[in-house]
Amino acid sequence: MTFELVKLTQNASTLSLRGFSIPTIDYQVNEQGSVYQNFNASWQGDINASASTCSVGNVNVNLGSHASSVFVNTGDKSPAVPVVVNVTCRRATPDVGIKIDPVFLTVNASNGIFSLDPGSSATGIGVQLMTQNGTPVNLDLPIKNSTVAATSFSFPLQAAFIKTGATVRSGSARSSLRTTITYQ
Repeated sequence: MTFELVKLTQNASTLSLRGFSIPTIDYQVNEQGSVYQNFNASWQGDINASASTCSVGNVNVNLGSHASSVFVNTGDKSPAVPVVVNVTCRRATPDVGIKIDPVFLTVNASNGIFSLDPGSSATGIGVQLMTQNGTPVNLDLPIKNSTVAATSFSFPLQAAFIKTGATVRSGSARSSLRTTITYQ
């Protein structure tokens, strides 16, 4: 028999159950009025659980203004701009990571390239997210920080515009990412 507690709401942070408040489970096998097997499961003691709650603030990044002549060949990029995602946890939490998903379209997940907001007037470019050393971030995988328990984590990244289309047309260029915090 397996007894499992499942967190069903976003704001459930602590749980305390007294053993006597959990119902006893009784299972009997009867045949012609006789009990052949009787199983009884009850809980003794207390269950105290608490969920680590971590958060990340809004990160706004200005990739700057660049002439369309910067983007000659597909894959040409503007200079990269530092992006730091800071995660803060209420209590020391091990194995924290982040998963980053474009709000709009993913152009090339394994190379960290995603599209502009459909309301942007610029065309032929997207945005590339990279690690601090310039390696593209795989948008299909979480970015891990450390397995050591801590209350704050920093994920240093960088971003740049990248030519994705045959022709680049200047204009406004906006995009958005959704950050999901992963921890165990």
